[in-house]
Amino acid sequence: MKMRCFYCNVKLNFGKKIIRQKRINLEEPISYVDASEIRKITGEEPRLMAYIDQEEELPRIFRTFGVFILPVTRRKYVIVKGKGYHKVEPISTPIIEHVAMLPLSVFQAKENTETQCLDYAYNTGLIEKFLETKRLFLGPRGKMVTPMFEFYVGTSLIRVKGSQIEIDGSYIGDTTVAIVEAKIGIPKTFAIKQLYYPYRTLCIKYVNNNVRPVFFAFDRQEGTYNFWEYGFPKENSFESIELIKQARFKIRAEPLKPEDFIKTESDLTPLIPQADDFQKVLEFPVKVGQGITDSKAMAEEFNFTPRQSSYYRQASEMLGLVTMRNNRYELTDEGRKFIQLSTPERQKMACELLLKHPIMREILQHLIDHPNESVSYDEVTNIIKQKSRLRSTTLLRRTQTIFKWFKWIQQATGIVNVRGKEIWLAGMHPYVTKS
Repeated sequence: MKMRCFYCNVKLNFGKKIIRQKRINLEEPISYVDASEIRKITGEEPRLMAYIDQEEELPRIFRTFGVFILPVTRRKYVIVKGKGYHKVEPISTPIIEHVAMLPLSVFQAKENTETQCLDYAYNTGLIEKFLETKRLFLGPRGKMVTPMFEFYVGTSLIRVKGSQIEIDGSYIGDTTVAIVEAKIGIPKTFAIKQLYYPYRTLCIKYVNNNVRPVFFAFDRQEGTYNFWEYGFPKENSFESIELIKQARFKIRAEPLKPEDFIKTESDLTPLIPQADDFQKVLEFPVKVGQGITDSKAMAEEFNFTPRQSSYYRQASEMLGLVTMRNNRYELTDEGRKFIQLSTPERQKMACELLLKHPIMREILQHLIDHPNESVSYDEVTNIIKQKSRLRSTTLLRRTQTIFKWFKWIQQATGIVNVRGKEIWLAGMHPYVTKS
């Protein structure tokens, strides 16, 4: 908090320093500033100085002249006259209850981040519910750079190319791509750039899909999940942002029981492919369903090495979702069923399939039989050693994979709790109070 306040104070003086030393005439509709000049004048990182995500944080001189700052490349910014921020519309409609299988104990409201809030909303099917669409899969997120695109702010034409953006979350369906900007707490305003730049970037990447910009805020005080969907009816007009719909939700959890996942007999081998990112294992059959059916194309899609691609293919085969025929990937009947499900149904099915693995199953059974005990890292290593011929560093890497898989189960279903090098039944960790 102190660091944020420090940068707020620095930014208040940032505009005045830049304008004075660069001798910028703010009566002009547009002016350009290099990142090197911002660093030299302020002594601070240009990206941090130019990151002003609420209108209230604008330097006073910017507000006086009705200007704001935008990045156009990684080394250049524009100060432009026009509307750079949008006022968040109050939501006056009744709160909608959303029933979820994932318990709230997985998501500690006092410790959350924007990403955790968003992941919880996605895993419970809330994003699909708000957008009134089924079968959304995870899309690009995190830092990336923009392609080249042009747009107007007022009468000023601006060209962006290679500017760094950060996408909090994107979700891909058959005809829809949703991009989400996430916040903790409901702000008064937000920077239009936070939706517009990702919107234009994904419009270029997914030319056949309807790209839907969404602003999301978790209200800690009310415990509500608030959504606003926006559109840009004039794609090349930055200021054309308009509200399409809004809603607020509260989640009521009906948690799954660990016992529900060990009713069926285990029919998998003890093979443990080193596919640590289980979410990508689940994306593998989705890509096959989209027509990516050979190893080279799959490796390019995921930015995998050939060996990594093999691991993730083996893991998807292990779950019974894909098979290999004539050097091409094909969906099995289970795979076709899987990619048709909504997010919560998909997570539940994936958990059921994963817990058919004899090592995963043995660990969960031990936790159920001994609810006050954990299973440690060393104990998992010994179980793998007993059921395979693995030794040395390979054995330790596979132990790590098992822990990563249980971590995914925790996030997707909430039936276990992974803390450090221990796996517990949900709510049974000695430092966790049962809800």
